[in-house]
Amino acid sequence: MAQATPAPSARYPLHLAWPTLLFSLLAMAALCAREGSLLSPLPPLALAMLGSQFSRLRMEHAAQVWMVRVPLFIVVTIVGMSRPFPDAGGLYDPRSVCLAGELLATEMTLQAWRRHPSGGGSGVGMILLSGLIMLAAADSTEDRAIWFFTPAYTLCLALAVPGFLAPPQDRAESFYRRSPGAWAALAFALVLGAAMHASFRAHQEELTEWGMQMLHEAARSDILSSSLSTAPSLGASYGLQGSDERAYRIEGARGADLPDHLRVMAFDTYLHRNWLPGENSRTLRIDAARNLPPAHPPVWRVTRLIANNGLIAAPLETSGFDPLDQRNVRWAGEMGPLKSDSTAPSAYLITVGRPRSQGPFCARPDGPERARLLTTPPEMDPRVRDLAMTVQGGASTPEAKAAAVASYLPAHHRYSLSYRPGPGDPVSRFLLSDSAAHCEYFASSAVLLLRCLGIPARYVIGYYAHERDGFGRIVVRQRDAHAWAEAWIDGTGWITLDATPADGRPDRFGGAPWWTRFTEWVGDCIADLRARLGRFGVPAVFIAAVVVGLAIAWRNWPRQSAKRTDRAEAYTMPSEEMMALATRFEQFCAQRGRAFPPNTTWGESLNPSQVSSETPAAPYDLEAARAFVLAYSAVRWGGGSPRNAAYLKELLEAVENTAIDGKSAGRREGGGVP
Repeated sequence: MAQATPAPSARYPLHLAWPTLLFSLLAMAALCAREGSLLSPLPPLALAMLGSQFSRLRMEHAAQVWMVRVPLFIVVTIVGMSRPFPDAGGLYDPRSVCLAGELLATEMTLQAWRRHPSGGGSGVGMILLSGLIMLAAADSTEDRAIWFFTPAYTLCLALAVPGFLAPPQDRAESFYRRSPGAWAALAFALVLGAAMHASFRAHQEELTEWGMQMLHEAARSDILSSSLSTAPSLGASYGLQGSDERAYRIEGARGADLPDHLRVMAFDTYLHRNWLPGENSRTLRIDAARNLPPAHPPVWRVTRLIANNGLIAAPLETSGFDPLDQRNVRWAGEMGPLKSDSTAPSAYLITVGRPRSQGPFCARPDGPERARLLTTPPEMDPRVRDLAMTVQGGASTPEAKAAAVASYLPAHHRYSLSYRPGPGDPVSRFLLSDSAAHCEYFASSAVLLLRCLGIPARYVIGYYAHERDGFGRIVVRQRDAHAWAEAWIDGTGWITLDATPADGRPDRFGGAPWWTRFTEWVGDCIADLRARLGRFGVPAVFIAAVVVGLAIAWRNWPRQSAKRTDRAEAYTMPSEEMMALATRFEQFCAQRGRAFPPNTTWGESLNPSQVSSETPAAPYDLEAARAFVLAYSAVRWGGGSPRNAAYLKELLEAVENTAIDGKSAGRREGGGVP
């Protein structure tokens, strides 16, 4: 007696269940640490994943899974898009990356509650989903969490993978129990991985520099500068590695010059490698934005092309601002930021005064503000003040001292895409050593040196506008993010002071390749056409297209109907030879007393139950007649040929002959067609 196949288990075997649960939860924890927010669906998903290990309930059918998947995905998407999200940096938009990771975590949880022959979720699917979640968690400039979670995740994955690769019938027994040598291989792999992990941590700066240089050589247009963080913290690299994606498009009057530095925010307090206050600590007011001077000709039209938290970039020399279609514009004063709630793309107008003109971003620092702009952090090395005295040399005026600082830093320090500062104040270590670093360190060093010389200074983030796209516009890309200093000179006002070496400024990348600019131009044309069509333009175009399509279809309807009729007739009408054979067969049957009713097929009339009920006037071979009917149907609907027609003629003659001599003329078995 055959043994019954056991029903699929609701859970993995124990040696697969706990590493699967752990690497799934570790991936979720890594992503949650990357988000740094309590308003996340990941903790409930982790609890649901944990609950799947203590319950034998499972979703049996795909329909059940979809009934749960659709509402869950909708809820997770709504939560992910509506919650405030800190700009923690990353290769892509952090909100989109984390939302994608949360959707993957949702799918991984659903897979854990599905019933599979091997128990639990699909092993390969769980590994793939958790790996993608870890990838989303790793997309951040804050790497401390990922360095912690990755070794534990890798260990759990190494324990689970061999079991998943085994055939389902063998998964009840641990791979490591069947193959003791696998333990040695696993131990060797883990030791090797730990050694490589430690090596990467120890030489991260050199590897980062080497990788960036390789990228620079391989794809010059793709090498990335930095993107903005509204709460700057000096680290190994400058914020998010930016991309070729356009951030702003600027169009202005012919012959007018736009300053290169487009500021977004300024910071007046440096403490423990952080520049403060961050955006979240500032009060943005609508009434302050309304009091900005209006723009007046000549104006520059700036179109914000990315979400960018609604940040509005403008030069220090801006003297007027017109929000155009910007909604709910708010301003935190001359330190910034100026931002709106409008979605990209959205445009605004600015008026730029003459060089060193003092507009709304250039308020005179008095009282407490001036004191903050002259304060140096307590952790700063005292030798930095001595260095500042050396840097000023014989300069006696504030402007000459500022120029000396701007000349000293690029002359004594090199630019690098990364910098490992070590313990203590990173700016002091940079200034007091022959180090190479990125623009944040040059800007911070300039600010502290100026303050040591009694010159109020502040740290500024923004974009370096340098690329003309060939269509009379200036293009600002994500990779053009930059940091510099602004200094207050009594009698002159605020001036821009950029101490980063020339080979470290974003214009070292040059412009984007021609095909990128052409693609962007085509996209701009389409967007402009869509805007010109207005609110009802797109529906009108759609309705017009439908009307034109219906008109064309109506015009071609008689022609198409005729074609269909021709095809139908060609399909239903037999050849003359086949019609002659059919007529001859029906006449023969009628003569023998077996006329076929109008609404009955030959096969139905020759059915034995019908034939036995009444006797024909003259007998004939019924089997021979049925053989002819079968062969005729095969030729009629399967395609005719001269050979087939000749064979049908032979069968019909055989039927007729049996009626003459009462004997069968012999026929091929089954009435088939040769």
